[in-house]
Amino acid sequence: MYNANVTKKSPLYYILHTIDNTSEWVGKVFSFLIPLSTLVVVFEIIARQFNITQIFTLELSEIFFGATFVMGGAYALRFGAHVTVDIIWTRLSPRNRAILDLITSIFFFMFVGILIWKGWDLAVRAFVLNERTQSPWAPPMWPSRMLIVVGAFLMLLQGFAKYIRDIRCIAGKEEIL
Repeated sequence: MYNANVTKKSPLYYILHTIDNTSEWVGKVFSFLIPLSTLVVVFEIIARQFNITQIFTLELSEIFFGATFVMGGAYALRFGAHVTVDIIWTRLSPRNRAILDLITSIFFFMFVGILIWKGWDLAVRAFVLNERTQSPWAPPMWPSRMLIVVGAFLMLLQGFAKYIRDIRCIAGKEEIL
């Protein structure tokens, strides 16, 4: 039965919705590394009180924090949590904000592109050479470096979604979820 209240959504809507949901889901999943990192640090503090040395705790907490940071970038972009010059940006109309964001997006896309390119080179090199950290624990470096590439790629996708929304805002089109 046809429902007049249901409107057919465009393919663009579904693409942007998928990008947004992916960024949000990945950000939430990796946010669970924050309490795990805290537990690792607390474990280290308690272990020190009993003169038990752990060689992995500092490095593991750094790996968890780094993963949270790089994988949370798209989440932050999705919700507008990255740094802006608020003294100027907040005084602008939504259309002028979109224009300013489009102008400055060239720097965003260059940064993320270089991050993907160089991150990929570093990840492949670390994998091929079986690079490890210089600690006694010596975990492999390629998983952390590959997360940089994946996180940057997710930011690139979220950046494209924002770019499309900014163009639509300038053109006077309605907001897409």
